[in-house]
Amino acid sequence: MARPAGVRNQDYEDKRTALLEAMLAYVECEHVVQPSLRQLAIGAGVSDVSLRHYFGDRRGVVIALFDHLRDTTRGIRETMRQRAETVSEAISIYLSLASRAGSDESYIRQHVFALREAMADGEVYAHYQASVLEPAADALGEGLVKSSNGVLSTEAARQAASHIVFNAMFLAMQRLIDPEKTSVADMTGQLKRFTRWITFGLEADIAALKA
Repeated sequence: MARPAGVRNQDYEDKRTALLEAMLAYVECEHVVQPSLRQLAIGAGVSDVSLRHYFGDRRGVVIALFDHLRDTTRGIRETMRQRAETVSEAISIYLSLASRAGSDESYIRQHVFALREAMADGEVYAHYQASVLEPAADALGEGLVKSSNGVLSTEAARQAASHIVFNAMFLAMQRLIDPEKTSVADMTGQLKRFTRWITFGLEADIAALKA
């Protein structure tokens, strides 16, 4: 029996996922900077016709890679959403996750690629925010609200979470770009200092709201 129009089989999805994994491995290479569709195809071991079949055009490939990054980090965001005993503990848990990610060159190179692509194309940038940055900030913000027992507003928690997540990403990329001047320990130290400032501010807000 034929599949209904528009319904894709599992083999299609498996091949598409395999292509995304292969292209992510390719864009992690240090020499790869804003590769063409043909270069991405070569990196994945297929023709550019095959990439067009699965993703449409080069922009479609890049956006699909962003979505894949989001999907493969879902477990990390679930951890960030969990309630901790205090806001300080919730931020410490995030700090531990961010420090591990910052020492994973493969993970950071993927995000360097994503940021380069985002800065070169407004539509791609909007998708980078929606698929990569905002889900992380939303998850941490949710965890902060839960860890404050609902005292913090969603808006305040989300704003704090955005600052923390974006700063962590910037520091991790800085370490990759100039590893001689920014070691993992340096990056972690700077992030600890920044998150301590944010924690003090949030705890002051919570105390004021409870008064």
